[in-house]
Amino acid sequence: MSPRKVAFSLSLLFLCALPLFAQTRGNVNSGQPGQLVTVRGRILDAETGSAVLDARVSLIAIGGMVTGQGQTSMGSDFIFDNIPAQAMYELKVEADGYQTVQQPFQPSMGMTGYITIPIRKTKFIEVPAKGKAVSSRMLQLPPEARDAYQNGITQLYEKHDPEKSLAFFQKTLSLAPAFYEAQYNLGMAYHDLKRVAEAEAAFRGAEKASAGKYAPPQFALASMFSDRQSYPDAETMARKGLELEPKSAPGHYELARALLGQGKTDDAETEAKASLELSRDLPQNYLLLGAVSAQRGQSAEAIKNLDLYLAAVPKGPTSDAVRTYRENLRQQAGLAKQEPSAPSSPEKPR
Repeated sequence: MSPRKVAFSLSLLFLCALPLFAQTRGNVNSGQPGQLVTVRGRILDAETGSAVLDARVSLIAIGGMVTGQGQTSMGSDFIFDNIPAQAMYELKVEADGYQTVQQPFQPSMGMTGYITIPIRKTKFIEVPAKGKAVSSRMLQLPPEARDAYQNGITQLYEKHDPEKSLAFFQKTLSLAPAFYEAQYNLGMAYHDLKRVAEAEAAFRGAEKASAGKYAPPQFALASMFSDRQSYPDAETMARKGLELEPKSAPGHYELARALLGQGKTDDAETEAKASLELSRDLPQNYLLLGAVSAQRGQSAEAIKNLDLYLAAVPKGPTSDAVRTYRENLRQQAGLAKQEPSAPSSPEKPR
């Protein structure tokens, strides 16, 4: 396989498999029961990719027993020592101003690197207390609409039940049609349900209702356009979102996807590096940079970027395919087969 064909295949893999909504999960490898492991992780803002300070992280064994609990330290990082391998747990993350996250987790002896857990900011404040104020837009909502919106957010982000959230967001919009936050989250629910046409309509509705002043639906639309290979439209939408949120790591990532799809490799590289500067914990960028390097015939640099991706996502849905492309590049460069190292924290691009 020629370098150009490898790069093209890798680009398609990257563009189709890793949209804005994808989330990196913890790596789980084989291990022996009864052995103890160390679990390390990092809590990030799902929209900006920035560190979430002072998050509270609990590791709860199946059955409800709290195995470990701790405050994040060193910025957004946490660590649990002496955790039995191969047991089933639930990781719970709580932070002021953010939705609580609960997800299944199984540690193993082969774990390396960090578990990256993105959490979303709370879209509502139920009661203004202890000096916290409800946003002016929330205050303008009728109480019934505010309650419906709160219930929708709870169903979608806390209970992970997008189907049940639909009725609440629809009720909010029936009572407050101009509340574009509900329209955006309705789109998120449809997207989770793989109802693509309805998700796009909701995102477009949110953008229109906000008069183009609300970035999240623009980034979501950019992601959907890249998924269908409508790259010029994706570029336009990503740039519009970045005008509102110029420091959005996901926004620069989506722009990079759109530029790569149009063959604008230099610009795509610039945007991917900008995304990594804002958040080095968006490993999808390393796939993009690997594709750019492969297109240029820079096999060693491409392999380096694929190694960084695999170190961050050793067991992701595309990891095996990435390993295959990586070995193709190694063979072309005359390098022996070798498993990538797993640095504790990927280096920032230079």
